[in-house]
Amino acid sequence: GYFVIMVAGKITTRQAFLWGLGAVYLFAFLSLYLQIPGLYGINGLIPVHRLMMKDSRSAWQRFTEQPTLLWLVRGYLMLSPETGMELICLVGAALGFGALLFEFMRSSLTFATMWYCYYSLYSHGEKFMWFQWDILLLETGFLGIIIAPLKFWKKIGGKAT
Repeated sequence: GYFVIMVAGKITTRQAFLWGLGAVYLFAFLSLYLQIPGLYGINGLIPVHRLMMKDSRSAWQRFTEQPTLLWLVRGYLMLSPETGMELICLVGAALGFGALLFEFMRSSLTFATMWYCYYSLYSHGEKFMWFQWDILLLETGFLGIIIAPLKFWKKIGGKAT
């Protein structure tokens, strides 16, 4: 049979897929968060600050050339690239945890944000993010954006519009 979950009396395969995708994102972000200091930190194997050397261009100009959150986090929040990667991981993990626990957070907005966070890390991740499972998560995450309902968040227990 098909894998389904019971949600408020309704059986829905879509919610089961989105629930599972939220769990995968949660563990992917937490796993990467723990590895950032050793891989991308100041003394890491591939220090991310070397990949993001300063030049005369603004953060916005860099963002238009390579549209990732890391340029904006560094340019506007003035965080180090390593701290920016950690912040992006924590935001993605929090959204994944929310999608895992609350049905109202399983929306296109949540999955688009998680996808963009993971894409931002992937694009600066160099050799350690070029594996099949990273690309598969980006592809499946994009599918999650399409499959998830297009709604905006409301309070817990409230209906989403």
